Order: sequence, then C-alpha cells, then structure tokens
Amino acid sequence: MATSKQKTCALFWLLTGILPLVILGAIFVSWSGHLSQLSERVANHRDQIRSIQSGVAVIPALQAALQAERSRDDLNQYAFQGETWSLAAALAQGNLNALMSDADLMVASVQALPQRASEAPDRISIRAQVQGTTEQLADLLYRIESATPFLIVEDLSVRPLPQPARRRPGPAEVTNAPGLVIQLQVYGIVLRS
Repeated sequence: MATSKQKTCALFWLLTGILPLVILGAIFVSWSGHLSQLSERVANHRDQIRSIQSGVAVIPALQAALQAERSRDDLNQYAFQGETWSLAAALAQGNLNALMSDADLMVASVQALPQRASEAPDRISIRAQVQGTTEQLADLLYRIESATPFLIVEDLSVRPLPQPARRRPGPAEVTNAPGLVIQLQVYGIVLRS
C-alpha cells in the first residue's frame, strides 16, 4: 500500500510540477507568436516612416521649384512675338503651315484673318482648309495642342471629300485620295516686342 500511496503522491507532485510547465510553455508559445507579429508590424511601420520621410524631404525642393516657376515672367514661349501684328501673324501662319505639313495633310489654303481692334490682348486668327484622313486630322489636332507658342482651335468643320460621278456601272474604283475636307480656324496671342 505504501507503494501505491507513494505512486499517487509522486503522480500528484509530477502533475503539479508538469502542469505549470505546460501552462508556461503555452503562454510562451502564444507570447512568442504575438511578439513576432509585433516585430512584423514594427518593420512595416519603419518602411512606411522611411517612405514618408523621403517624400517629406522632397517638399522643400518642390516648393522652391514651384516658387521659381511662379516668379517667371516668361510668357514669350506661349505667345507669338513680332514688331508688328503683321509680322506676328506671318509667324503664326508659318507655324500652322508647318504643323499641317508635319501631319501629311494636303493644304488647300491658309490665310490670316484681319485684326480686330477691340480685342485685348491682340489675337491672330488663321483660317485653313486642308484635305486628309481622320488619322491625319487627329495628328494635326495633337500637334496644335502640344505646340508652343499656343494655337487654339476656335472652329472646326469636317466633311467628306466630294466623289466624282461614276461614268458606267461596274465595280467601284479604289482611289488613294484623301477622304475629308477639313476647315479650321485657330488663333494665337500676340506679344509685341
């Protein structure tokens, strides 16, 4: 009997000693998992802080560049210059001719419209008629939009190119003639030098 009491007592002390170790082990495993999650969050926050600091470090340079751009009084790149309105109009007309040629359009006519005395600032209006395709028209509009000095499209008319009457019935002949007649009016601003 003493041995069974000793076994029970030993088992009791063994369970009493092991149970806290198991509980401590479970707490340690849970705590280490929580610590690793915290370490990952700290690392992520450090990356975010570095990213924000690098963004903040650029702000003074951007503010200086913005201030320099605001203080520029260089409108010359946006407007046509000439000693007289006629010289500026000739320059604008030459620019439009070059843009139309670069877009591979067939130029029918280009003319600078008379100056209107009531406009301030002075404007140069140019009317042009060209022939081309839809793609060439899109190319011309893109070139006008991105050109400096600025040209602004004021009026645009697009119609199909008149087709000659067919003489006899039969299959239609395929021609490489442009398919559109394009009339446009653009204007630019004049700065007198």
